[in-house]
Amino acid sequence: MAGRTPSLPPSEALMAAGVDHVRLLYAYLDAGELDAYASLVHEHTELRGVGPRDADGREDAVRVLRALPPGAHDLRTIEPGDRTVTVTGQYTTPNGTVGFADVFTLSDCGLIHSHHRRPPTPAGS
Repeated sequence: MAGRTPSLPPSEALMAAGVDHVRLLYAYLDAGELDAYASLVHEHTELRGVGPRDADGREDAVRVLRALPPGAHDLRTIEPGDRTVTVTGQYTTPNGTVGFADVFTLSDCGLIHSHHRRPPTPAGS
């Protein structure tokens, strides 16, 4: 059909947006751009195991993340699932490098609804 661009089915479009949002989330965290980070997360987001304490809600998550030392994420795998995205990699701060496995759930509009980090492992494990 002339003038029409094929679109992805809603579930595929949601996952594509969700994966993009997760990649951007790490870039914003590493750059210290917490306002940009906040634009990717749902108003009622949950943050578990990432900072010094858990957080409920976008504003609380930003407060928790603001207290972290600067660091860099090296993403190894990104696996989309059924409204989830699982990411593994290494996180390096002035205190050292640890491995991580993060699980994100997506809202109906592709925003990050929750971010849960499994306990860190020594890098290379």
